[in-house]
Amino acid sequence: MLNAGVTIRDYRILSKLGEGGMGSVYLAEDINLERKVAVKILNALLTEDSKFIERFCQEARVQASLLHPNIVSLYNFFKEDNSYCMIMEHAEGITLKELIQRTGLIPEARAIKIFGQMLDAVGYAHSKGIIHRDIKPSNVIVGTGDSVKIMDFGIAKILGDKSLTRTGTKMGTVYYMSPEQIRAGKDIDVRTDIYSLGITFYEMLTGKVPFNTETESEFEIMNDIIYKDLPDPRDYYGAISENTVNVITGMTKKDKNSRINSIKECNYLIRNRYSEPTINPSENTIIQESNKNDISPVPVIENVKNDSQEESKTGSKLKIAIPVVMGCILALFLIIYLSQKRNDTGQTISNYSQNSNSDYDSRNSYQNPAQNSAEPEFNINDLLTDATKWQISKKLAFLPSGAPRNLYLQNLLDKLESTDGEGVPVTKDEFISYLNQPEARVVYTDKLIKYATPKSREIQEQEHVDYTQLFMQENRLAAGVDFLKKFNGLLTESGDRYGILPKDIVSILMWESRLGEITGNYQIFNIFISQILLLDIAQQYTISQIKSRGEENPLNDPELQQRETKRLEIRKKSAVKGLTSLLRICKSKGSDPLSQKGSWGGAIGFVQFMPFNLKYAVDGDQDGSIDLSSWPDAIPSVANYLKVVGKYNDTDKGRWRAILRYNPSPEYSNGVIVYADEIWRRYQNN
Repeated sequence: MLNAGVTIRDYRILSKLGEGGMGSVYLAEDINLERKVAVKILNALLTEDSKFIERFCQEARVQASLLHPNIVSLYNFFKEDNSYCMIMEHAEGITLKELIQRTGLIPEARAIKIFGQMLDAVGYAHSKGIIHRDIKPSNVIVGTGDSVKIMDFGIAKILGDKSLTRTGTKMGTVYYMSPEQIRAGKDIDVRTDIYSLGITFYEMLTGKVPFNTETESEFEIMNDIIYKDLPDPRDYYGAISENTVNVITGMTKKDKNSRINSIKECNYLIRNRYSEPTINPSENTIIQESNKNDISPVPVIENVKNDSQEESKTGSKLKIAIPVVMGCILALFLIIYLSQKRNDTGQTISNYSQNSNSDYDSRNSYQNPAQNSAEPEFNINDLLTDATKWQISKKLAFLPSGAPRNLYLQNLLDKLESTDGEGVPVTKDEFISYLNQPEARVVYTDKLIKYATPKSREIQEQEHVDYTQLFMQENRLAAGVDFLKKFNGLLTESGDRYGILPKDIVSILMWESRLGEITGNYQIFNIFISQILLLDIAQQYTISQIKSRGEENPLNDPELQQRETKRLEIRKKSAVKGLTSLLRICKSKGSDPLSQKGSWGGAIGFVQFMPFNLKYAVDGDQDGSIDLSSWPDAIPSVANYLKVVGKYNDTDKGRWRAILRYNPSPEYSNGVIVYADEIWRRYQNN
């Protein structure tokens, strides 16, 4: 940190203005020119990393190339000793974020004045081939008279330059990041700035961002950005004009191909269509909302009378009427000409005139003209009221643009295509080919609804407690002895090969599947993909059913709502992990993932392997595929797992430790050993 009075070349440090991840910013005085400047210095810890140095230098190059009244200017850039320094224009005022915090929402007329300058600045940067990528209120300075300066091009991208931005790297601040930034898309373009500007404009007009700021989960916010529609800003402030709402909607479309695609278009739609504050002809005073905390007071035109105001009213009216009439005549001729021109060519003369009629609906839905003939959007709302329509499909998984419908699916695709991890990579096209299979469409609706119902965890835990009490009953013990007799050869062969006592193999198979009785016949692929795509919908469906019975929504309890949100989030993340393993490992082993069946929890076959444990599965009958619902594959697979993962040996301690690795519950390990010893005693006695 630099103290006041320290001099760097010709700049005397006055005070510290702020600090960020890349470095610190100081207020300084240019000794020669006697003016205040801002000095930005790269963090000393980052000067040892060439990537950060190059990024800092790129910021300087970008800033130097932008000469615009609404962008902070760069005066100088140099290295002093081991410090990299940028000398920039000092923009006096407060950040737009601070202004919003002081005033709350900003009245529309004033917001448009500020926002228009932001559009001018960003549009200029775009014309130079530069995308800001971090547009947000804290990067905008509002000064005297509501003058605007945009700053911090530290993560700007130069179109066509791939040297710095690594594929898969997210840039920006989460509330203002576009869906394509969240997905770490490869093709970030000017429309990502348009989205961030739209969210900023929303916050200016409502005083808040359109996302849940109370949550501590950044993952939840990112999911909302990709998946959830923005609330109408008029829900917070009803006086916002319909045109402005439509523009915000057009700027913040999830699919960038449906978004307003240029700053020029934004500028036209905001400035040319907005009705300026009216002037009361009797008082000659601007009628406009104001706020006593605004840093720039709203100007008021006072009633001033002088001799010129005493001239003849008739003369004044005549002076006004003549140009008005002439203007109307000219406008009429222009309309006739343009109408004829359109009839002759079959096209509109201007994109703007086309936008002015057809691109916006009567409330707040921007429609890209290029999308008018496209396949209609999948109506997700139908699924909230009719569970019979739940079916896995490509349309459920992906938007018409081809983008994943939620963040969990995007994470799944990223993990499938990654060169790291178990198994082998699976491409998006391969994944879609699975979705297109008829057997992949099945949704186990009753199970999904049961799991999504609030408080279902307590119900399931109670069921599990009751379930575990069954195993030492006489019929279970008899079944274990019979299994030892029936599969003696296979058990002995696997036991000898892997060094596992046969009784422990049988006991685990009893505890996992009751020796085949209770293993589910659910397709594991369908279980995981339905949890990823439909679990939130299932919860909303269950709530609507509860409310339709006249019962209170249980999620009105904030604590329960928080627990349920966390529970479903954990389940969806687990489903992503499970499906990733299933597809990658099955591909590496040449197995069909759609043929893998098991329990609702995603555990496969008699052995109840989770997909990430499939790498320990064994093709015992050597038929070229692994079927864990067949004993020739299930028995050696259990033995292999106990040996490789559990480090099994036949001492009491070695057995207990290995079985604990199979299922990390001491009660489970104790139960398996007690059951195994008892069936072995009975088997030997027979």
